[in-house]
Amino acid sequence: MREKLKSFLLVLLSLSAAALFGLNLLLALDNSRFARVRRTLGLTDERGASVVIADESAVLTPARLGVLGPGGLYLAAGTAADELLGETLPILSEALGSVSRIEAIRQQQFLDRLEGQGIYCSFTYPVPFFLLQYWWTGELGLADQQAASAMVLTVEDGRVELAFYDGAQERFYLAETAAGYQRLSALCARYDSPNAFFACQSDGWQMLPLWEPVWIGEVWYPSYAVTALDFTQEGAISKELLSAFSVNPYLAKVYKTTEGDVVYVEGRTALQFSRDGSVAYTSQDEQGLRLDLREGLSERELRAYAAARSRALLQDVCSAASTRMSLSVARSTVDERGVVTVAFEQAAGGAFLTGEDGYAAVVTVENGAVTGIRMRLLALTQLQDVKLLPYRLASSLLPEKCDGVFVRYGSGDGRLTPGLYVMKGGASRGME
Repeated sequence: MREKLKSFLLVLLSLSAAALFGLNLLLALDNSRFARVRRTLGLTDERGASVVIADESAVLTPARLGVLGPGGLYLAAGTAADELLGETLPILSEALGSVSRIEAIRQQQFLDRLEGQGIYCSFTYPVPFFLLQYWWTGELGLADQQAASAMVLTVEDGRVELAFYDGAQERFYLAETAAGYQRLSALCARYDSPNAFFACQSDGWQMLPLWEPVWIGEVWYPSYAVTALDFTQEGAISKELLSAFSVNPYLAKVYKTTEGDVVYVEGRTALQFSRDGSVAYTSQDEQGLRLDLREGLSERELRAYAAARSRALLQDVCSAASTRMSLSVARSTVDERGVVTVAFEQAAGGAFLTGEDGYAAVVTVENGAVTGIRMRLLALTQLQDVKLLPYRLASSLLPEKCDGVFVRYGSGDGRLTPGLYVMKGGASRGME
């Protein structure tokens, strides 16, 4: 009996060792064929980023999100957009992560897919496809130069296909995916009460792009009371907040400017706090906040990794300041010297805030370190819902032709109020 017990224990130990070896091997693999397995298990990639991304940690938030159900388009409004993002992101991630080839299609082929069932989303500006893949899947895939302004994920003959419009090139593309269709079909079946349609599906909307969604009936978004964090007050700057910027309060020199701003200087690093919630961080020796970016990265890798890790850093700053800001990448560029600039928008209640300078935060990365941060920390308190101007009435105020209508928050009198904003003259012109 004792010998049998020993044999059983030896077998059990051998199986455990084999399982651990297999798990370690899976963690070490970087072959794309194992990407979906790693996402399913919820493991992390070699860069330490979570591969299964929840809505709160999504690096990029779509400007509009909806589901094409049996009866037509359900377009999420207000806080329902945040909830829908949590439902749809795992499906979008699986599809994006399994794209292996992209081909050009005609405009009508794209419009035909708006008649089916699936997930629709669009962005304020064209998003390079490889960045969209990484920010929503944790995997860098195709090196092609297409960008997505609007896209639809549909079920076609038991397959899941991804069609998208590139506003930068004004072209349409189709990508086959290896995603399973069952989960997408089940999601679409639940949204059988449409509240919107596309401009191509009704007369009288010629001023909008054909794939532009239009709401039916009343649309409500929450309003917010906005309070800037006043860092000039006694005790407003905590050790945790300084630690988020790797500033030692015991070693740094502290002084106040003539405007009352509080400035910490440690070595060649300066950190400035203002009464309006503004924070400015600069490091002159390129030894700022390290992002653990390995050397020899390509331009697209720099743009992808720096943006994701900069956002994680900013979210840590918000947490240390005891405020919550949902930041979404608006721009990620690399100059000829390899300096990365990442700009972020702030999302709230299913829409973005329209700031005075357009961005909620801007981060500069040099040689793998953050050498500059400019951001404004705000505290938002949700108030009553506000009804948007009806689309039919708003259409009479539109120019003859525009590139899209988006819901955004405008500020005034300490409040954020939702409204309709027009994209005019392409992405380079911005919102007006």
